[in-house]
Amino acid sequence: MVPLTVTFTDASKNGPTAWKWTFGDGGSSAEQNPVYTYVKEGVYSVTLNCSNIAGSDEITKPEFIHAQPAVITPVAKFIGEPRIGTAPLRVTFTDLSENDPASWEWNFGDSQVSTEKNPVHVYEKAGKYTVSLTVKNSAGMDTLVEQNYIIVNEPVLPPTADFSGAPREGKAPLTVTFLDLSKNNPKQWYWKFGDGASSEERNPVHTYAAEGRYTVELTVSNEGGADTKIVPDYITVTPPGFPPEAKFRGFPTSGTAPLTVSFTDLSTGDPGKWKWEFGDGSVSDEKHPEHTYNSPGEYTVTLTVENPFGMSTEVREKYIRVYEKPVPLKASFMGEPTSGKEPLTVQFTDLSVGNPETWMWNFGDDQNSAEKNPVHVYTKAGVYTVFLTVTRGEDRSSEIRYQYINVLPAGKPPVPDFVASPTSGYVPLDVQFTDLSTDKPTAWRWDFGDGQTSFEQHPVHRYMTPGSYTVCLEASNEFGSAATCKDNLIKATEAPLAPAEFFGGVTVDGSPACIGTVIEARGSGIDTGIFGNPVTTTIEGAYGTPDPLTVKGSVKNGDEITFWVKARGTKHFVQAECFDVYAGNEWQKSYPFRGGSKTRLDLRVGDAPIPPMPVLPHEFYGEVTSNGMPMPVGTMILVKGDNVVEGHRGNPLAVVSPGVYGFNELNKLVAQGDLKAGQSLTFWVIPAGSGEPVMAQVRDVDAGGEWASSYPYMEGGLTRLDIRIDGGIPPVPIVPMTISGTALVDGNPITPGSMITADGKNVRVGVDGNPVPVGPGGRFGDDKKLTIQGDVQTGSPITFLMYDAACGNQYVAEVKDPETGVWLSSIPFKPGADMELEIRSSSVIPAEKKENETPIITASVQEDELVQVQ
Repeated sequence: MVPLTVTFTDASKNGPTAWKWTFGDGGSSAEQNPVYTYVKEGVYSVTLNCSNIAGSDEITKPEFIHAQPAVITPVAKFIGEPRIGTAPLRVTFTDLSENDPASWEWNFGDSQVSTEKNPVHVYEKAGKYTVSLTVKNSAGMDTLVEQNYIIVNEPVLPPTADFSGAPREGKAPLTVTFLDLSKNNPKQWYWKFGDGASSEERNPVHTYAAEGRYTVELTVSNEGGADTKIVPDYITVTPPGFPPEAKFRGFPTSGTAPLTVSFTDLSTGDPGKWKWEFGDGSVSDEKHPEHTYNSPGEYTVTLTVENPFGMSTEVREKYIRVYEKPVPLKASFMGEPTSGKEPLTVQFTDLSVGNPETWMWNFGDDQNSAEKNPVHVYTKAGVYTVFLTVTRGEDRSSEIRYQYINVLPAGKPPVPDFVASPTSGYVPLDVQFTDLSTDKPTAWRWDFGDGQTSFEQHPVHRYMTPGSYTVCLEASNEFGSAATCKDNLIKATEAPLAPAEFFGGVTVDGSPACIGTVIEARGSGIDTGIFGNPVTTTIEGAYGTPDPLTVKGSVKNGDEITFWVKARGTKHFVQAECFDVYAGNEWQKSYPFRGGSKTRLDLRVGDAPIPPMPVLPHEFYGEVTSNGMPMPVGTMILVKGDNVVEGHRGNPLAVVSPGVYGFNELNKLVAQGDLKAGQSLTFWVIPAGSGEPVMAQVRDVDAGGEWASSYPYMEGGLTRLDIRIDGGIPPVPIVPMTISGTALVDGNPITPGSMITADGKNVRVGVDGNPVPVGPGGRFGDDKKLTIQGDVQTGSPITFLMYDAACGNQYVAEVKDPETGVWLSSIPFKPGADMELEIRSSSVIPAEKKENETPIITASVQEDELVQVQ
């Protein structure tokens, strides 16, 4: 391949001393063994002329050098024809690749492949097919992929012609509506009506002006073909005029055999022909015949009359009654049904003998009838006596059936009604619907307004998406159904984000802000004028201690917060710059909201010094005991050491649940300040009501360390550190009591995410295993058992508290005795027992619930065993 470098070697004899090479492309050389490069493709003849003192000689080798063109990586290109059609679709693919590929790999998108250069492929099924071509040569390869390149549609079936027309027969002019009944989706129609007229409408209306019989033809077509249906003599058009209308009478219509009856034609329309059928096999074509019936029976008489425009028939069922001989007249009847709910329809049937000629019914409700077999509707409940009198000539007979019909009061369809609880809250919102429908419904259909339905009587439904929902209930029973809707009954909203809390330093013109300075956070959706916003400094140069600056409301994550400072003695707020101490960013005009965060954010108004490099705090949580007993609520814990900031948020920290501290995410014991890694921290306890701090011993629970008088500072650390004073060791039962089971509120499983707490005298609450969360179906204790531990006496009563995550209520729970099934207020403590229990709500604990905070349920039992709920 070019460029082609060739080494030429002189093989001449007799000692040449000079050489002249001619390489065939215009190049030459005088070397004996030259090296020459051909830069263009081609076939070249080479000539060598050599000489010495004795003379010269020359040799030419024709087409000696073949310089092939350079090989370049191919570029894949192709086309396919056709690209769209119906199955089976035959497609011819043509390779248009560049740079001389040596091989081809086709993938037709239907699991079929080919290595031909220009293959032909048949697609058998409808679909969209992606086609790829990979070409290769010695320089490399290339692939072209065409998405949805071939589109194969379902084959179009040829139509099947069919039609109807109405009316098909009548007097001229006759207007006929034709209806296309063809199958397989025809696209075009061509009608021939048999009278020279045609139409291309699908359902034409055509008027035949002249009498005659007409053949109708319909041709339909689509992409798949065409079909024709021809119906000879399909339409019959008669001359203008009116057919007769048959009518007659006979006399007498009843009597004993032999009975001679004179029939009189009363037909209109000037009939010219008559055909009588007397019902006993005899016929007549007279206009007014007379016929004798020789046998008893009931005979149906038929008269058919005809004129040039048509014919007509009258049939009179059982018109002639011929009796064998007179029999005594006796009234008798029956009714069906004789009992039922109003309105009650009763079919009365005459069973009288003696061939009565008249009937008089009295139905007992002031209604009468002269029919032989009447149908009567009783519209009111009651018991009715029915009276029938029949006559024949001068003869009369009656039958009375006392209290024969019993009509019961009608049932009513239900009147739907319902209540829901709660009707508002945060998603996911579980709502208990209670049916209050009257008139005994037996079936229910609920529409919750979010596309979901239920057929339960008292369903519980979970709303997952915020919105206002109209709820409808349809109640039904055997008497009917009715529905009611309550517009915008349920209002489900997004739960507000947890508040963001701020604390830190504050300077005005470079000096610490004086006590009494007011700090306020502002921004879109931020609540102001509430507890926590604004805050007033109680420490010079610091804000948010002991109560943080709290930002909450309809604000969203990422929304900007600005901070405003009003120094004591001034009238107006001034916007401050802020600095995230631990993030180390520059001073900013605002700070983004992060729900649930706790941030040290220093503030300045005017010039301020550059803040020191931040040192991350070390946070602590754990148990706190005195002489082995849990420290009561109100106990304060401090951490001390060189440069440890005291009087700041988190130092000191109050005990808010007996025997534990710092388990709330935003309320941990905090060691912060200009601290150094490894420096010693000491811990002090101020018992409730004492005021005197007592130095404590501490133990790293997770590291399994020994009790010590101090603990080393770790920047950014979070340590579970148990604290004790007076050297006591909390007594723990050798084997705790563990519980799992099901929790119910108002008979339904409590919402997942709710909490179950065990309580009792000396029961440790707020530790691992007490409380425990609730899973699906109201189950608790399946992943982590509810654990009862502490210095608890055997037989001591154990009570239970329930926190409902759906509504925020706390309940005192009852517990079902697993042996007797009786609901109790407590169970006795049994060391080492592992129990499966069912608990249910009994009463709501009146407790203030802070909006948007994850609840922390804590409890203790005092000596008088009264439950105190924090």
